Amino acid sequence: MDAAQITTKLEQLRDLQNTSTFLQRSQSDAIESIIPAEIQFAIDTIEQEYAAQAAELNRAIGELKSELTPLIVAIGATVKADGIQAIYSKPRVTWDTKALDGFAAAHPEIEKFRKIGNPSVSFR
Repeated sequence: MDAAQITTKLEQLRDLQNTSTFLQRSQSDAIESIIPAEIQFAIDTIEQEYAAQAAELNRAIGELKSELTPLIVAIGATVKADGIQAIYSKPRVTWDTKALDGFAAAHPEIEKFRKIGNPSVSFR
């Protein structure tokens, strides 16, 4: 399959995704159109009330996570409690690939330690 055929398939994917988004919006619009104004007003009021409570909870959750994170990092281990755990992950080791490639040119013996993973694709 050549690049032009792939481009055509990507355009098909885009069109399907756009159609899916349109369908979801149409469904929401259809539901909203059958709700009387006084009911919609009551729904909006309830959503605002719960949104304020949710915002406060999310703030408290964020603060507690911010407080816990350095404590978990300090002990360097996963901590479990009933129904929740804070999973500690060791720091990721990275290398300067460009510099190592240059070093490998002068020292080809290190090439046996090089591993190349599989390519991946993400759609945005």
